[in-house]
Amino acid sequence: VKAGRAAEVAAAFDAYVAAGGSPTLRTYTDLITALSKRELQRRNRRSRQRFSDDKEHHDNTDVDAASGNRTSDAIDLWRALSTADTDDDALVPDAQAYTAAVGAFMAHGMVTEGDALVREMNRRGVAAGARLYNTLIAARGRLGDIDGVRAAERAMRDAGVRPNAATHGSRVAAYVRCGELELAERALRSGMGDRDEAKPTVHAYTALVQGLSRAGKVDEAREWIREMRRRRVPPNAHTYSTIVDALVRRGDVGGAEAVVEEMREDGVEPTAVTYNTLLKSCVSNRVDETNSTMDSASRDSSETSPMSSSKGGDDAASTSSSREETERVNLDRARRVLESMRAAGVDTTVVTYNTLIDACIKNGEPTEATMGVLGALV
Repeated sequence: VKAGRAAEVAAAFDAYVAAGGSPTLRTYTDLITALSKRELQRRNRRSRQRFSDDKEHHDNTDVDAASGNRTSDAIDLWRALSTADTDDDALVPDAQAYTAAVGAFMAHGMVTEGDALVREMNRRGVAAGARLYNTLIAARGRLGDIDGVRAAERAMRDAGVRPNAATHGSRVAAYVRCGELELAERALRSGMGDRDEAKPTVHAYTALVQGLSRAGKVDEAREWIREMRRRRVPPNAHTYSTIVDALVRRGDVGGAEAVVEEMREDGVEPTAVTYNTLLKSCVSNRVDETNSTMDSASRDSSETSPMSSSKGGDDAASTSSSREETERVNLDRARRVLESMRAAGVDTTVVTYNTLIDACIKNGEPTEATMGVLGALV
């Protein structure tokens, strides 16, 4: 469970039960929590890969490679526990078990069932802690349900449950997902005045930095990194990488590289994600967009100008030269990023090679060189 190898845990659990074992309430709770976390990770991957043909993570269950049998997921385990508690008082769900189950239903997108469990808790008089409300806030945020986020916050206040550091992180992230950056900033600032052990952590700050970066507000995002330093909350690689990504997206490659240097100066080592993000800048060729505009203008003017023939030839030569220069710069940068990645001892990933191959193709690298990149991957 601690290693995050949820599929193996689920298979072991099934084997244990089949052999006559009797799981405890804590066993059920820990497994439900682990499997829910895995489902959330899958959903995040599916979201990132929504334009990809990769179907590796598109199902919600696992199949044991040896037997071909489907292993249990978090919902299965909760239902097994719900059935077991009628025969064994030691298996009556407590607040932790209910919270884990609510998280499981929310992770699977079964919001109605999750809400029903919360009502069942209330009927049974099971007192919820901050973790339950954090789960509800985060789940509503993932749905972009701003009213649901606020309702969960009100329920937490009405129950007299004090927020913790994770609460502030959940609130900021939820507001960001709902596109409410002003409310996210307000939530973060309100958490700064909380007791020391409950102040916002790097997770909350990074969520806001990511939201601002994606909205193109890079200067504001960088100001929040300075605020983190002032408040002795060290930014991590993910915090910086979100800004690198924003700068790459808007074509400011020099700025992105400067942020990577700033990371290093701050004692934060770039990760594979950081380098892969820099590599993306070698794929996009902004000259293509300019060329399409220029070509269109040339076509329009050729119908009216007697000089269009010779001038059009000059423009085409200039455009071709500009494109070749851009391609050369992109490929040189790709090699430089890859060399930096290796020098830093950061392992290349499939994303690294996919991006390199894409960069080779987009920038006119000879087929032999492209196949060389693919060969290195193999």
